[in-house]
Amino acid sequence: MSNDNVDIQLINGFDYYAFHVEINNHTIGDPKILSKQGILELCIVEKFDYLTGPTEGYLTIFNGAEALENDDFDPDFKAMKYLLRNDGRDALKIQIKPVDENGDNVLSEDMWMIEYNFIIRDIEDIKSTNNMNKAKRLYFWDENYQKMREKNSVFSTTTNTSYPTQASDEDRKMLTGEAIKKCLKDNDIKDYVYEDEFNKGVFKIFYTSSAQASVYDDLIYLMKYHLSENEQDVCILNYRRDKKQLTLMPLSWYFSKAGNKSDKPGKFQLEHLFFVYDGNASDVGTKMYQSPLNIDITKDINLGSVSSIIAYQFVDMAGFDSSQLIVSHPTHTYDFKNKKFKVFAVNNNIGKFLDIMDTNYTSKLLGRTAAGAYPLITLNKTKTENKAINLEWTPQFDCDYPLYKGLKQLLYSGVFLNECINFWILGSSHRIPGRFYAIDKMDGAKGKLAAKLCGQWLGVEVKHIFARNGVYFNNITAVKCQSFEQLGLKESIE
Repeated sequence: MSNDNVDIQLINGFDYYAFHVEINNHTIGDPKILSKQGILELCIVEKFDYLTGPTEGYLTIFNGAEALENDDFDPDFKAMKYLLRNDGRDALKIQIKPVDENGDNVLSEDMWMIEYNFIIRDIEDIKSTNNMNKAKRLYFWDENYQKMREKNSVFSTTTNTSYPTQASDEDRKMLTGEAIKKCLKDNDIKDYVYEDEFNKGVFKIFYTSSAQASVYDDLIYLMKYHLSENEQDVCILNYRRDKKQLTLMPLSWYFSKAGNKSDKPGKFQLEHLFFVYDGNASDVGTKMYQSPLNIDITKDINLGSVSSIIAYQFVDMAGFDSSQLIVSHPTHTYDFKNKKFKVFAVNNNIGKFLDIMDTNYTSKLLGRTAAGAYPLITLNKTKTENKAINLEWTPQFDCDYPLYKGLKQLLYSGVFLNECINFWILGSSHRIPGRFYAIDKMDGAKGKLAAKLCGQWLGVEVKHIFARNGVYFNNITAVKCQSFEQLGLKESIE
């Protein structure tokens, strides 16, 4: 991309970033470049779980006298003579990366460049005091997600056999991970799977899209029955920004790459952050921290003041969620062949859940002892004596899926409904969800509260927010399912 189409801007007073923003209605010839003078605000929201929401955001542009589409307005405004299609085909391409003052690359694009192809999904006309100060906000999301939501799916596992009309029901089945890949391919969403990180799953499924089902509907259904092939663990459909493809890997795979040795952060511990209470947190201390510490340029990154948490909100798991969802989930089904009801309770109980959570997740993170961290789950007799249960149902009776359905729900709730932190921090483009953010206090951490508040947090959402005046912030939401040490809360109460 030539420098003629790139704006170089000083960000936060000390970093240079290159911006390229273009809009295309596929009608008027070349895409129209939006200059930084016309952009008031840009927000890109990256999410860990693709099915809970794709990469999306909004772009607020100057639109005095309807400048975006007004042929007669300022001839120097680069986006003039653009006409919005408003049919889900207005394309928006955004590329942002750190550079030096001459616009040359200074860091690895794989790690530090934000680049997406979006579709404009909605438009808002921002209220203003006069017609010359109007602004328009363009809401966008991932272009392939748009295809998934709008297209009726044409997919069946039966087409995986050479002679589907003669095949048995068993032959018409596919492993759930393979079915997800085939669903995308059959619906012309090609080259969107990163094969090196795509779990095949442990169960086979016989499935055909309904007449009204979208590709997104199919993916939601198939993911409901997907468990990892080895750990029988919850898997996350995640978009890898560097590969521009989807991955499907178990949660335990992410946790195993976080690190559980005090001086050996793992590959996925992306950054070491510090709370700012007083003064400037620019120097890393030598006290005891509750996350592995070994500052590097590719992991456990620390950027001084840019790695200092300015303001945060912190909440524990909601008591109602814990009482309703962190209980045994026995699963029942009906065996049509033998005309019997079956109930599967052993793997779906609260005790098994804690064992798996410790094995798959918390033991792979740093704790006070060599055994790793402790599950951040509070028990009581109502839970352990099964005086409160959450009964699950599944029509699948001819495979092992009912053995693990309740456990899957427990594991998902135990991670993503656990304690949560949301914080503001000076912006940096390397931050992505699906990586761990080590959070500590500069003078070290001690006590029960610190055991919960400090440590390795799994990022689930990262917002990149750019304002017109050269200010760039990240707003990050992360979850934590482990405690650095045992909290010692009494479990013998009702």
